[in-house]
Amino acid sequence: MNQHLTLLRIHADGAAHISGIDVIAIIVDRARLAGFVPRIVRELGAEPKAPAIVEVVDDDERLRTFATELSRLPGVRFLTLETLHGHAASERMSVSAPLEREE
Repeated sequence: MNQHLTLLRIHADGAAHISGIDVIAIIVDRARLAGFVPRIVRELGAEPKAPAIVEVVDDDERLRTFATELSRLPGVRFLTLETLHGHAASERMSVSAPLEREE
């Protein structure tokens, strides 16, 4: 299998809010609504308001459109896109899991 997926990393300010809602929560909600499976990466032991990275793996074109939309949000410091190939893409998809379980 020769998958060509892209990893989008959204670097966000953990203290930023929009109408009283944490910008990281907004990013995660928008990602889920767009059909993505986001994953939050924070430094171990970091405070809840510490900067965080939200990662999403999917098709390059879909992620570029999503990144353009997110770039307008206050608190989004910068975004990076990285192409994943073959085995790395398969491994990356297998470790991506929803942030919460719905019961």
